[in-house]
Amino acid sequence: MKDWLPYQLYLMVFGVSLLVLSGCQQTSKSGNSELAASVFDAISQPDDRHLSATLDLADAIHLERRVGIGSPKYRVDRLVGKSRAEAIDIVLADLDSPHRVISESPGWLALPNITFLDNSWRYCHRKSIRTRIDDVETRWMNNLLISETPAHERLILLFSNIFVSDFKTYRSPETYARHHQIIREHATGNMRDFLSAILQDPAVLVYLNNDVNTRANINENLAREYLELFTLGEGNYTEQDIRNLAYVFAGESVNPISQDYQQFRSAKSSLKRTVLGRDIKRPSEAVDLVLDQPAHARFMANKFYREYISLETPSVETIEQIAGAYFKSNYELSELLRATLATPDFWLDTNRFGLVKDPVDTVFGTLRTLGYADGSEMDARDFKALFTRMNYSLIDPPNVAGYPGGMSWVDGGLFNTRKQVLDRLVLQDRFNFEFVDSRRRFKKYQATELEKLSNYFDDLNQMRAQAHPEQLIIEAAFFDYVSEDMIKNQHPSISIKLVGVHLGKRSWPGMKIKLGLNRKHNYSHVEVFENSCSPACISNFNEGWDSDWHGIRGFDVAPFNAGGPTRWLKKRWGSISSEDRLLLRRLFQLVHFIPNSLGNGRAFWRGSPENQKAWREWLEKQQSIAAFDDLKDVTGKASPPVVLIEKNGETGRLCGSVLASGAYNEWSRPVDGVSDQLSVKVNRTDEWISKQVPNNFLGPGASALERLVLSDGFQLK
Repeated sequence: MKDWLPYQLYLMVFGVSLLVLSGCQQTSKSGNSELAASVFDAISQPDDRHLSATLDLADAIHLERRVGIGSPKYRVDRLVGKSRAEAIDIVLADLDSPHRVISESPGWLALPNITFLDNSWRYCHRKSIRTRIDDVETRWMNNLLISETPAHERLILLFSNIFVSDFKTYRSPETYARHHQIIREHATGNMRDFLSAILQDPAVLVYLNNDVNTRANINENLAREYLELFTLGEGNYTEQDIRNLAYVFAGESVNPISQDYQQFRSAKSSLKRTVLGRDIKRPSEAVDLVLDQPAHARFMANKFYREYISLETPSVETIEQIAGAYFKSNYELSELLRATLATPDFWLDTNRFGLVKDPVDTVFGTLRTLGYADGSEMDARDFKALFTRMNYSLIDPPNVAGYPGGMSWVDGGLFNTRKQVLDRLVLQDRFNFEFVDSRRRFKKYQATELEKLSNYFDDLNQMRAQAHPEQLIIEAAFFDYVSEDMIKNQHPSISIKLVGVHLGKRSWPGMKIKLGLNRKHNYSHVEVFENSCSPACISNFNEGWDSDWHGIRGFDVAPFNAGGPTRWLKKRWGSISSEDRLLLRRLFQLVHFIPNSLGNGRAFWRGSPENQKAWREWLEKQQSIAAFDDLKDVTGKASPPVVLIEKNGETGRLCGSVLASGAYNEWSRPVDGVSDQLSVKVNRTDEWISKQVPNNFLGPGASALERLVLSDGFQLK
């Protein structure tokens, strides 16, 4: 009993200590929130009497042009005669409209992703990624051109330039398409949800190198940009905050096969870290951490002020009013926009024509204001070329800070270039495109593509239905690399990439595996990692090994030798399910297809003749060990235990029918055409043209259209 009392006393003291610490942490957590509340609750209510003023035509054009994309006549007319408050309500109501143009998910996002193949399948890979990213860009351009809720599109552009990622760094159209969908979905919602999504956005994680951020190899890029460019702004954190937050973000990564978000336990730190005065452990805690800072609301208020009101430095009072409204709305972005438009600054004459149109305004704003026709010779491919002339790209911003905006749009001779773009866009356009006939041909071509796709999957599903439940079906297989020092290397290996792997009822869109030799312990093995498949190749990696530097767990066994010659290899083999063991056996049996039946066979024959001979001898030995006895399918037909549908690198049905379909970018304008409200006939009239800028802004020209397009004032908004 005496021995038990000190231990009992220790437990009581320890428990009380935990309660005290917990209370301190809770106080710290709520303290930051209370600080922001105390700051913004102290702000006096703004004088909103000016919001009762009635909009004339110039006011309505100003509001529509700033909040949307251009100023089409029908959208301006609905605002004339309304009070400022009513007009703002109309604009914001569009954000909840069921007619809001939200780009549907591209159909190819449901097809196998081939980003992980890189150059293993050169022809198909190059063709597929170009086709798919062109589809993403064209869809976005078409939304900008015909959207019924241009205020939403403006917010998408704004947040694409805050939560920056690009295509060129990673060259994964699937990843970029999902990045754009995240921004499109959250740009009018709540910032708390938005930040949570961004912190699990594969495009952002890869672009900011968090896919290589592990506790053993800390990378600070995401942590730094999260605080500086995403949420708080420079000067509102310390270098130690960045370092500690990077530890919290360690292990937040991307599965290279599926391009989905994946968290790797081996890469994560188990310790709490102090960031902005608060102890946090999980990445999700970093969201409320920054939202509770008064600096965040001010940061966003400044962003919106510069986007919608003026390039000049705003008054402290104005920023506090906008930030306070945003904070009190619990970080609703629509309310942040409302507060920005409701400031007296927005309506001041001195702030009109004070912003430089960005390239999107220059191209799509002009077409929406002056009209666009289905018969126009200009389409998304031309728009992209015009953007290039203005040093702009929707999908490839210049760096992590995005486009600086403002006067940078006209620096370095770009002012005259923009006039040339407008001349080409409007004055030189011809309307001789056969829209109806061309669309009919496109629809027919698209139907053919869809039929090929359907036939491919029908045949695949029939093959799977007839197969023996233990038969492995692989749609395509390719060498990634082969060790060129097989004779001397302690761990020589052959890396293979697989597309469409099916075993019984289980399927994997892709895999990356290794077959090789462990000379130290004398066993031949198949090797997989946590990120080798999606879903996971095997049920658990508990008995595998940690790669601390890469932050992932690996698992290798000799599948035709009860796991291997050592006790721990046998234990590893016994730790996984019978289904997992069958899969690993079947994957190892790919030795029967090496090198003659795998695509990109040149990789195998690199290296010296001695190296090739050593590999050939190893393969022959493994083929004799890994029995390749036939199985009988449901019809009684004998077939091998592993079937490769596409052999020898053929660019057959998988490539042509599924992965590199050309239907996605054969049409580069709105499929359903342009509404009458956005047509040239309605908007390109002398009366409407003359209302776009004050007369003293207009330049010389033979017609009202020429005077407007070539005037300096038309590049302002």
